[in-house]
Amino acid sequence: MFCLAARAVAQCQRPAARSFACLSVQVNYGSLETTKADLQTLFEKVGNVWDVRLIESHNTKRLLGRALVRFYSGEFTPGETPEMPPELPPPTDGEIQAVTETVNNAVSQFNKAVLNGIQIRVTRTAADHLQLHRWYERHQNAQKTNKHAGIFPVNPFIEYPRQVDDYQQGFVTGFKLGLKDGSRNPKK
Repeated sequence: MFCLAARAVAQCQRPAARSFACLSVQVNYGSLETTKADLQTLFEKVGNVWDVRLIESHNTKRLLGRALVRFYSGEFTPGETPEMPPELPPPTDGEIQAVTETVNNAVSQFNKAVLNGIQIRVTRTAADHLQLHRWYERHQNAQKTNKHAGIFPVNPFIEYPRQVDDYQQGFVTGFKLGLKDGSRNPKK
């Protein structure tokens, strides 16, 4: 009986009731040989990495050699992904201090460090927000007014499926159309 009551209470508690603080750094890595996994492995040395977003051109969808690395402090762990990000309570002072120290350590340790033979530049993100869902809402509002500002998805807690490489997709499409040598006209 007690076990069932404890289970019912545990199921009623939503993960969104936990506090969570996050801050980010911008990384200019300048090489297409550097992968998301390389950046994640590097920055996990200083703290908890929520995600690494490689920044693409809005028009061409090609990588720009820049990334956004988000660090977090707190107990929130993503579970089932809702349509909209959960409303999280304000982070505690300890979480804010921890994530701020993590970001400062990342900048001091990895700015001008060498990754895959290329010197990277690490800077703190301007106008960052300690609450992840508020930060994404700000970008969503900017996207409505300026179409070039929309780099990130609305819900930060959703993991999107991996997209097909557009170079590979271009080859497949060209091959189907008969453009085997990359020219505009099919071979006769």
